[in-house]
Amino acid sequence: MSSHACSGKYTRLIVFDMDSTLIDAETIDELAKAAGVGEEVAEITRRAMNGEMDYGEALRKRVLLLKGLSVKRAVEATMRIRYNPGAEELVCRVKSLGYITAMISGGFTLSADRVGEELGMDYVYSNELVVDRGVLTGEVRGPLLEH
Repeated sequence: MSSHACSGKYTRLIVFDMDSTLIDAETIDELAKAAGVGEEVAEITRRAMNGEMDYGEALRKRVLLLKGLSVKRAVEATMRIRYNPGAEELVCRVKSLGYITAMISGGFTLSADRVGEELGMDYVYSNELVVDRGVLTGEVRGPLLEH
């Protein structure tokens, strides 16, 4: 036990999810629509939700379907996503109460970094879509591939 924990002083931390929590959509679904593979991605998501494949496998398969999507079109798709009602006010309120804020998302830096900056998050953790010459390669890397 650290001496800080015994001092009676506590740090307040609140952690948010991004997709369908702070924002009104799932980033992967919006990217899939932009790439013209919405139905295929939805089917993989359905199979994962039914326990037919694990999260990491499902994520990799869905991202592979995004191969060839330009970063420009991907960013445009994520810019259409809106905040859920009350999300901005909630984050503002907890920050005013002295909380450290973090956002952890199985989504992607492409949108999570922007959302985190706009909301004033102290920390943002998400996966990264691999890009080569302005186009998604269909690969993903990051800290949240296996949760």
